[in-house]
Amino acid sequence: MKTLKFMALILVFALVFAFGCQKQELQHAPPKIDHINQTETNQTNETQCQQEILFSDDFENYAEGSLASDNWYLIELDTAQSYYNVKKLEENKAMWLRLRGTGMVTDALVIKKDFDNFELEFEIHDDKPYDTVPAIVIRFDESGNYYLVTYNEYAAPLGTVRVYKMPQKDLLFNNRISITSLQDSKWHKFKIIANGTKIEGWIDDLVKAFEIDDDGIEKGKIGFANSDGSLGSYYVDNVVVKSLC
Repeated sequence: MKTLKFMALILVFALVFAFGCQKQELQHAPPKIDHINQTETNQTNETQCQQEILFSDDFENYAEGSLASDNWYLIELDTAQSYYNVKKLEENKAMWLRLRGTGMVTDALVIKKDFDNFELEFEIHDDKPYDTVPAIVIRFDESGNYYLVTYNEYAAPLGTVRVYKMPQKDLLFNNRISITSLQDSKWHKFKIIANGTKIEGWIDDLVKAFEIDDDGIEKGKIGFANSDGSLGSYYVDNVVVKSLC
């Protein structure tokens, strides 16, 4: 009988001790986190940049042979006549350009709108390989100031990219890049980002073509030119201008 009472007493002490330990663990345990709600809150608080399309033209809405004058106009800097119109190349329409000039003084086909900070993308295709020098006009302002980006100028080594500040013809960038096959009768993609004084360019999303940081022209038009005034021609397509994040 005494043995049973002693065992019952031990059992009571064991239960009391176990209950006390459990209570202490609950008091010190970290609060339960609702992972689903936490994730939803983080997603709500995150600010995701949505780039705004400021301008786009794939030239599909124009009749072949038209001048696409709703969005573009020709700046004539030379007395020689330049040509541009919409033509079909392969399965799509594109803008065909034959822009003339003398040396680096060249006519330019530009977008009618002005842009300050932007991301420009377009595709380019040489109509007559090795017979033209496509150039890009950036920030053409009302006073005729602009940046001129050239590729493979005559008398320059293959793969040479140059950036000039015009009309002064100040050379801001001069370098050779690894791609020398832009004049291969294939489409190539260009991307240019202008943010404040800094302007950068890439080819086919692989090769950085140029970078300048010039405290000069802050706003203007974007377009295309021909840096050496040759008789060659080329196509551009899928022109898109986006805002920056």
